[in-house]
Amino acid sequence: MTYSSTDKLDQDQINRAIAAYEEARMGHRPKPKFELHLIDHDHFYAKRRVPAGLVDFLAVIAGGSLWFIALFGLWLVFG
Repeated sequence: MTYSSTDKLDQDQINRAIAAYEEARMGHRPKPKFELHLIDHDHFYAKRRVPAGLVDFLAVIAGGSLWFIALFGLWLVFG
């Protein structure tokens, strides 16, 4: 059986479509709730992962309070 150049083109399109599908399928997975830490060559322990939303929330609170303190200090000095 012989293949023409259009058959090769069709196979390339199929390969690209499969690669795009796999990339899209693997890209939208939820983050794991636990991180695995290595104890020795084949033993792990699971540690609960801190949610990124909590870390972001605490960072915004800390940054906002620092700005408030700085502005309040300027108000005391120049007010």
